[in-house]
Amino acid sequence: MASGFIVGHDRDITLVATSAHVCTVTFGNQINYFISDYSKHSLNWKLIEKSRFILNDHEGRTYGALPIKYDLRSDICVLGTSAIPYPALIISRSPPSIGEKYYNIAAPRGLWSSKMIPLFEGFYLGAMKIRRDRRLSYVFSIPTKGGSSGSPILNGYGEVVGATHSAYRNFENLCMATTNDQISSIRQQAMMKLLKDYEKYKLIIDVINI
Repeated sequence: MASGFIVGHDRDITLVATSAHVCTVTFGNQINYFISDYSKHSLNWKLIEKSRFILNDHEGRTYGALPIKYDLRSDICVLGTSAIPYPALIISRSPPSIGEKYYNIAAPRGLWSSKMIPLFEGFYLGAMKIRRDRRLSYVFSIPTKGGSSGSPILNGYGEVVGATHSAYRNFENLCMATTNDQISSIRQQAMMKLLKDYEKYKLIIDVINI
């Protein structure tokens, strides 16, 4: 389970952003919980990226979705699903400022319901790389647990300044986040891909939402 947020609409398709490690088995070891002998180093396995995902909105409605575009180094993914009747969040053009307060809407440990929206707050601390193979991540003093991945971090205007992708190990209330520029870039790539192959995606999305 993870969190996510709407980043765009194209006709009857809605684009939802979440973390790339949620969308693909090339990142992390999630698949080993289901297939014990899977190894990303084995030539006997082919990675299945076009998996079906189930999305839930805050009123409990469900939608079938599939990955359209993802960036492993930024840990951000965009899923396509049938039209969700809510507006897309605006992605901030400005980075967060150190010392300012920001807000996070997430579902840590699957904590959410139609009558309750988990809302957290914290301060922007700066940016750092957590690994050589990763892009720069924002760091916030926001509590983060499993299920928070992909959740939006918002400024006081309700604009997205980041998306939570991981907690800082052995330290409470510290989260690493995909940057606003990285989210904006993957959103644009997903929109271009959808524009090129809209009818194909629409057909698949219609099938998985029957």
